[in-house]
Amino acid sequence: MGEVLADAGHNVTLIRLQTLENDGKNLNIATKVGMEEWIVDGHLADVDYEWIKQKQAESAFQDDSIWTLFLGEKRKVMATMFKTFTDACESTLIFLI
Repeated sequence: MGEVLADAGHNVTLIRLQTLENDGKNLNIATKVGMEEWIVDGHLADVDYEWIKQKQAESAFQDDSIWTLFLGEKRKVMATMFKTFTDACESTLIFLI
C-alpha cells in the first residue's frame, strides 16, 4: 500500500517495530522515492523473548489445526505474543506523541 501511495506522489513513512533481536534490521522496505522508513525499538524489559522464540521454534513445522492455538500452552504462547506486540505498539505511540 505504501508503494502505491508513493507512486501517486504521497510521502509515506513506514514504522517498523523491532521486537526480536535481528528482526529484519538490515532490510530496507522503503524502496520508492517519497518513502521513509523508521525502525523503532519495541523491546520490553519484562518480556522473556527467549521463551517466545523457543516456543515458536517448537511449533514451527507442526501440522496442527488452528484450533490448537486456543488450547493449553499454545494459548499461553499466543496470548503472550499478542500482549507483547500490543504493549510494544503502545509504548511506541506514547514515544511518538
